[in-house]
Amino acid sequence: MKKYKYDVAISFAGEYRDYVLNLVQRLEECGIKVFYDNWNIDESWGKELTNYFSKTYVEDALYTISIFSKEYFEKKWTQFEFKNILTRQSYENEYLLPILMGDAKIPDDLSNLCFIRSKEYSIDEIVLIVIDKEKKKKKGLTNNNYIENNYTAEKKTMTVINPDGSQETVEVLLAFEFKDNKKEYVIYTKNEKDRKGNIDVYVSEVKRDSDVANLFGVDDSDWPKVKEVLKELASDNDDDNPLPPNNTSFFDIDGNEIL
Repeated sequence: MKKYKYDVAISFAGEYRDYVLNLVQRLEECGIKVFYDNWNIDESWGKELTNYFSKTYVEDALYTISIFSKEYFEKKWTQFEFKNILTRQSYENEYLLPILMGDAKIPDDLSNLCFIRSKEYSIDEIVLIVIDKEKKKKKGLTNNNYIENNYTAEKKTMTVINPDGSQETVEVLLAFEFKDNKKEYVIYTKNEKDRKGNIDVYVSEVKRDSDVANLFGVDDSDWPKVKEVLKELASDNDDDNPLPPNNTSFFDIDGNEIL
């Protein structure tokens, strides 16, 4: 399972800093690791902030709590943060946890998203909900909650038909399906090594026909999600990681290195 840097990242407009500070302090007291801008100045000082915040909200947190207010949707930085949060939310359900302040309204394009109103739940009640969600998600997730299948401990092979019509047997490292479009992808190896001893690993869309799988290139719209899977695989040091212990090079079906 991916090891996130933070359990929760907080996105908010400065007008609600007192509320957020109380929330963050209670979360930290309960063992939840939080990204809160004022507490991370030692790490962010001197960095290019657009890249820093983009990585934080897209890659580094298990959840983001966004404090929705009138000011939140007016300010430059919170709009930027929210754009990155929506990128992650687009392929991972339940990543965004919104809290509405006062009479703030949820955006129309998120009208079906469940939210909490601060005037209806105390901070302690919200903290208990976050703790419960965090425990359940860490217990039940595969490497990404937008993929259906987990790694397999068994060595499995698959007969595939390449685009040129040739047929061969490959070793499957991971097969997964995106929930939003039901496309299946497979990460596999032919147990080839380059001159540096790196293991060549391939990723392709797969369409099954009986016991034979036809391989296709990755659709442009799926590349961001596929690369997230590959990055997690490449950085995961867990014993259950299916990648070979050697350094790994990733290629698309045409042999182009992609990561």
